[in-house]
Amino acid sequence: MPESSSLTRILLVLIVMAALLRLATLGVYPLTDNTEARYAEIGREMVVTGNWVTPQLDEGRPFWAKPPLSVWLTAASFKAFGINEFTARLPTFVLAGGVLWLTFLLARQLYGRSTGLLASAILASTLLFFMLAGGVMTDPALGFSTTLIMVSLIMALETRSRLWGHLLFVGAALGLLAKGPIALVLTGFPVFIWLFWKRQWGHFFRDLPWLTGIPLMLLIALPWYVLAELRTPGFIEYFLVGEHYLRFVDPGWTGDLYGSPHNQPKGMIWIFWLAAALPWSIWFVLLLLTRVFGLSRDRSLFHIHDRWLVLLIIWSLTPMLFFSTASSILATYVYPGIPAFAILMALGLLRSDRETLPHPWLVYTGIAVIPILFAALVTIMSPQIALKATQLPLLEQFLDEAEPGAIVAYACERPHSAEFYGQDRTYALDQASEVEWRNLFSNGRHNYAVIEHDRYHKLPPFLQSRMQEVRRYDKYLLLRDTQIISPDPGNEDNRRSESE
Repeated sequence: MPESSSLTRILLVLIVMAALLRLATLGVYPLTDNTEARYAEIGREMVVTGNWVTPQLDEGRPFWAKPPLSVWLTAASFKAFGINEFTARLPTFVLAGGVLWLTFLLARQLYGRSTGLLASAILASTLLFFMLAGGVMTDPALGFSTTLIMVSLIMALETRSRLWGHLLFVGAALGLLAKGPIALVLTGFPVFIWLFWKRQWGHFFRDLPWLTGIPLMLLIALPWYVLAELRTPGFIEYFLVGEHYLRFVDPGWTGDLYGSPHNQPKGMIWIFWLAAALPWSIWFVLLLLTRVFGLSRDRSLFHIHDRWLVLLIIWSLTPMLFFSTASSILATYVYPGIPAFAILMALGLLRSDRETLPHPWLVYTGIAVIPILFAALVTIMSPQIALKATQLPLLEQFLDEAEPGAIVAYACERPHSAEFYGQDRTYALDQASEVEWRNLFSNGRHNYAVIEHDRYHKLPPFLQSRMQEVRRYDKYLLLRDTQIISPDPGNEDNRRSESE
């Protein structure tokens, strides 16, 4: 690699470039179903209802699947800057910046400034990290929490700093509020293996502020769990037993209240990692093969006597080891191990001998490729790709054309993006009776309906002959009622609306 000053300048430019490209793309494409639109809608509901204790899909319908840290951040962004795609994604961009900074601090402390910068550049340009730096979901908050735990632990033991020791417990509290006990599992496993391997039990129990740290963790995390159970009894049982146990051990689990399990073949998590860590997963495999097949005079990829190397390796592998036997998994589950992988990748590149070291400009190209391709994709291909997973085009036309007070009734499953973009004017009526349809359409307006184009018969009979097609989009039809059902003059609510 180049001299230290030249390397520093180039890596800083590449890191800033990646950050600016991701920031610039936050608001370019709409919130997509199901994940992004769902969590954005929950945050919007939090702002609208003022209920910051119970995340809700709709007012009165609690969302028990995840704790509220991500939604709190989204709702706070909405409250401060307005409700739109950019503000929905801004908190995860900030969290990603925090992970980058923590990764740099740790790598610099252990291996020097050049390693810290290269590790940060590799992390910033990894496919999954770059995508999650603007993804409205819970994984960025979990990744920040687990990174804070692991970095604080190593820094506290390395420097004997009580500040870092207490930040370890802050990270644990944030993990409990981000995704629950899984944060402690994903960090506790590599720490336990490292303690057992390196015989560091004395330092672990002596150098960390247990007597003040544990109360600090409970003070931050426990109140919400108590309030959540008091507000909506049954939350604790569903969240701890269903989401943290049955989801992973029972492939046929039918208790999921918010979708269906994402069943995958066992071991699929390793394939997910190969894709998530692109382009660096390929480079890492190539570096490894040069050692295995003797293409390098230095047969070891790292210095195994390094005090912290074992912990970094296990930290990077823990998500795959933990979820190898699970069936209900997502590609984002590998995210907590990516920061450690970035440090290991930087070490592998900087410690390679001249015979197997990639040309520096190939490394720089690897850092630039994902940010540039992603920015180009969402900018150029947004109408063809991102819009296929959102109701925005249909609802934009409705909001532009419909008279005030008109509503959209979904005669099929209502996607979360319809709730978010519908401005509280969309209704889920796919299981409703004809009486419910008539009551909702009796508002003296030309109302709208959305139906899948091959299921027109799902509309109530009294509407089928009166609906005019407005737009056909993907598998959906937007229909407009050409007649008006006048409000019942005997209904007090209707009389009041007419007088208004």
